[in-house]
Amino acid sequence: MKWWQNILPLQGTIDPETHDRIMLVRSRLSRIYFLRRFFDYPVSLSFRTFMGLGMMRSFRIALDYAWTRLFPIKPERSLKDFFINRFGKELYKTFFKSYTEKVWGVPCENIDPQWGAQRVKGLSVIKAVIGTFFGQDTETAW
Repeated sequence: MKWWQNILPLQGTIDPETHDRIMLVRSRLSRIYFLRRFFDYPVSLSFRTFMGLGMMRSFRIALDYAWTRLFPIKPERSLKDFFINRFGKELYKTFFKSYTEKVWGVPCENIDPQWGAQRVKGLSVIKAVIGTFFGQDTETAW
């Protein structure tokens, strides 16, 4: 980022009305397209998410998450194990598996679990639940 800022200073430090060489700051909306619907990314525990997933899939995700918390995979040998231990097998299959494999071109079973610890810092189902019921920020939900 520092390298880019040397070439193009950030908007806010220089006026874009008077300078051409400036990095414009834009907000973006990230979403997941799944089941012919768009879901917020990171996934949040919202009414829209539950409606998009359907009652049965949402129930399976919750039940599987509880099961996984009681009986985690030990030791974690792959990114698959890492995701399942933190989000449950159903949520892993629903959102994490295909996305990760498409982006990185490698099956999750062949990726070291340490990669997950570095890439998904702060993602937590518990934080999402707390945010849903107590109105706190769920930006780092799942």
